[in-house]
Amino acid sequence: MNNLRQFYRKKTLPLILALIFADLFGLMLEVRSQTVPKYNNTFATKKTNQSKRANRFQAPPPPSGRDERPVKRKDAGSSGSCEGLKSQQTEFLTALVPKQNYQALTVASHPTFWFYIPFPAQNFHSLKFRLETADGYQVTVKPKNEKPGIVSFTLPATQKPLEVGKEYKWALFLYCQDSEQKSSRPVTFFVSSSIKRITPSNQLENELKAATTEAAKSAVYARNGIWHEALTLIGNRRRADSTNPELARDWANLLSSVQLEDIATKPFIDL
Repeated sequence: MNNLRQFYRKKTLPLILALIFADLFGLMLEVRSQTVPKYNNTFATKKTNQSKRANRFQAPPPPSGRDERPVKRKDAGSSGSCEGLKSQQTEFLTALVPKQNYQALTVASHPTFWFYIPFPAQNFHSLKFRLETADGYQVTVKPKNEKPGIVSFTLPATQKPLEVGKEYKWALFLYCQDSEQKSSRPVTFFVSSSIKRITPSNQLENELKAATTEAAKSAVYARNGIWHEALTLIGNRRRADSTNPELARDWANLLSSVQLEDIATKPFIDL
């Protein structure tokens, strides 16, 4: 009898231990299955919040029943190169606008326009900005920039405000020689596009009220397809705080959304 008991004890003990280990392993899997989704949900929420903050421009739909002229946002030179420039010059005068005219919207009465000038001031004579208004507004600037960079120009408050719902054509000319000298044929570069002022929607106004920083407001404008305010808000902040990595990321995101990522790392300069 004792031998029989010992025999069954030897056979059942390993089985009991195996069952115990199996239960422990199953418990570990259950705990892990409950904790992993929680981590993933947190990560997903974090990614969602980042994506909401990301300054990505959402282009408005094209107007129906209308042929839209393409934007000329880059120019390598209309009739040659400015004197003093290297022959291997590959950068272009660039307007910081989307590719289609109908996407360049603003809610401002006196909006800001942005450009990349690839030359230092010593290599060209002047810049002329022209806006097709009833009064034919234009202004000529003698730049003093010592190096290439991004510049901005705001329509002066002394000018009439843009009318809501009206589309305006504009152009920026870069003259290599004095354009007023009749005896010379000034070499020019130029870029052009259009701008349209719209009335902000109730949704846009509510989102702007909820935004606590200018960077956040820029993201709101970008998500609502308002190009000029999205660019100007983040551009002004980027110019004032050029070492901020978050502003640099938002600026790069916005420009890359309209295929201008090659401009994102260019410095800011004053005219």
